[in-house]
Amino acid sequence: MYNGKNIIKATSQLISSYAFDTALNFICQNSDYGYELATTTSSDRANIGTGTKIKTGEYVADCYSNIYDLIGNCYGWTTEYSSNTNSNGSWPCVTRGGGYYYKTDSASHRGHNTTDNSRDYCAFRVQLYIK
Repeated sequence: MYNGKNIIKATSQLISSYAFDTALNFICQNSDYGYELATTTSSDRANIGTGTKIKTGEYVADCYSNIYDLIGNCYGWTTEYSSNTNSNGSWPCVTRGGGYYYKTDSASHRGHNTTDNSRDYCAFRVQLYIK
């Protein structure tokens, strides 16, 4: 994302599952709801299973510890690899979190999909490394 930019001494990459888990753990430790946030599928806690995608920051209940949309709204692609297969072949890409589309997936959910899948309920986060 910032590769080759001399002004900003930073690099970035797609979020790893380790970083996702670390952020989720931080949210859970610093919230009145605690670790319930990791397993909740309640639309009261995040934009999970509402059927409506929202703009980041629009749904107040989807912001914990100043981190938006980690618990709900969109699944997030990660660098984690999956060896899961189905009848059509390999599904190596892992998504994390809950989404507005399905009511059963919590923040601790791990999904998997193909490299050619594109859906409006899948998004991504980047890790930023400041040098």
